[in-house]
Amino acid sequence: MKKTLLLCIAAMTMCAAALYSCDKGNGEDPGTEIPVTPTPGGDEEQGVEVNGVVWSTRNVDTFRKFVEKPTDIGKLYQFNRTTAWAAEAALISYPEGVKWDENMYEATEWSPENDPCPEGWRLPLFDELRALGDRTKVALKWDGGRLTFTDNETKKSVFLVVTGMRISSSQFVEGGKYGCYWSSEVAGAGTGNGYHIRFRTGDNMPEMTYSSTFRNAYSVRCVRD
Repeated sequence: MKKTLLLCIAAMTMCAAALYSCDKGNGEDPGTEIPVTPTPGGDEEQGVEVNGVVWSTRNVDTFRKFVEKPTDIGKLYQFNRTTAWAAEAALISYPEGVKWDENMYEATEWSPENDPCPEGWRLPLFDELRALGDRTKVALKWDGGRLTFTDNETKKSVFLVVTGMRISSSQFVEGGKYGCYWSSEVAGAGTGNGYHIRFRTGDNMPEMTYSSTFRNAYSVRCVRD
């Protein structure tokens, strides 16, 4: 009986020592590295080249940050503004507390300091948007709520998701039906309009030369700078 008791005490002592060692190694050892999930940004995005232009595979979320997954909708932006807006019925701004901008103003381009793309990326030029929809070099196909663009030569693809939009009054419309993506260029001096691509669910003929008021808020898909 006494021998059994001594063996039990010895076993308990060894277990306690092992637990202390594990706890000390995980929590106190300065050499232990704790994995950190990187914030989606320019460095983690490799991009895909379609018809001579390298496109990011993800939409822009808040200013200078990509969404986590290619299928995520991301945020909406008014032309040449840095405030991000939620792609939903509620009027939510990022950062919080910003009022919707209904002012008309002059702009000759989307200025680099206001470009919402992460470092190493930028808004596409008008011609780069048109190259994406060039039916002689790019094949278009719908896949659920996204429109896929495939380079006819390389067979590499990138897709744009249907996001909806905010019109000049700030109202969110066409959620799950339309996708609108800004370029960095204006549709003529003094017009108050910017060029963008627009497409509707199920339609394989996106409008590549469309322009709308700066006050609307659309999605942003970046190209390699």
